[in-house]
Amino acid sequence: MKSSDDLKSSKYPDLTIEDVRACEKFKDLSDEQAQQVIDTIRTYMEIIYTCYKQRRLAKQSDTPAKIITITKPKTNRAA
Repeated sequence: MKSSDDLKSSKYPDLTIEDVRACEKFKDLSDEQAQQVIDTIRTYMEIIYTCYKQRRLAKQSDTPAKIITITKPKTNRAA
């Protein structure tokens, strides 16, 4: 799985405690509980993303490689 530094370099902002508390069901959570929610969501998303990447790589490896020549074959001309 990715390290937390890799996740922080993502183009998406990190989920914050305030974001968690903005949800009605989580508004009364302590800081520690809200952080646990964040950690759980992050772990879940890492698992899902890893599975997605593995499936994508598996699909690519099942497809045989196509070889394309980039040089023109020599043609023999009759004299």
